Amino acid sequence: MQKSNVVARVLDGNRLECHVISSKGQKLTLSGLTTDVEPQVDAGELGSNRLLVNNAWAFAKAKFDAVNLPDQEQQKHATARAKKHRKLAEWIADVAEDVTDEKKLAWCSACFGQHDHSRVNKSITQLNTYVCQGCGSPGSPCMGPVCKNMAVRVPGAVQMKPYCPNIAMKSSVLKRPTAKWAPSTTTKSS
Repeated sequence: MQKSNVVARVLDGNRLECHVISSKGQKLTLSGLTTDVEPQVDAGELGSNRLLVNNAWAFAKAKFDAVNLPDQEQQKHATARAKKHRKLAEWIADVAEDVTDEKKLAWCSACFGQHDHSRVNKSITQLNTYVCQGCGSPGSPCMGPVCKNMAVRVPGAVQMKPYCPNIAMKSSVLKRPTAKWAPSTTTKSS
């Protein structure tokens, strides 16, 4: 299976252009100045995915920094950032391009909003994966008993059951050992 591709280039010294091409050929083009926090986004299905746009733009800016920062150490860190943002943008494009009409209203653990989540057609491991229509983050149903929230889905094989922050916090609080508190027995000497 072909995977998505994200490339960036510099135009006229201070303008960036970033192209995302999904594995099924959907395209997204971002452009703007190197100082722009948010890029101009071409119309298209992938352009509505905020998480994809943010990571692709962060890749383009980090790639620019990797050759324009003043010292080698900063350039090395910018290169590492660019690599991480590119990998994440490619994965999000792969997931976001293949959603079905099946929707599920749930709280998103990425943007903390209640939004429709569209089910992804691809089988990514054994878990159903959904894409939040609010922020574009991939998620999976929380495995907490009777929980109807979405847990953030990360690339790669699932290492543990996904839980939303609400369930994860409750379970860690329940399992946390209780500290024994006793008033101080020291006395002040004069």
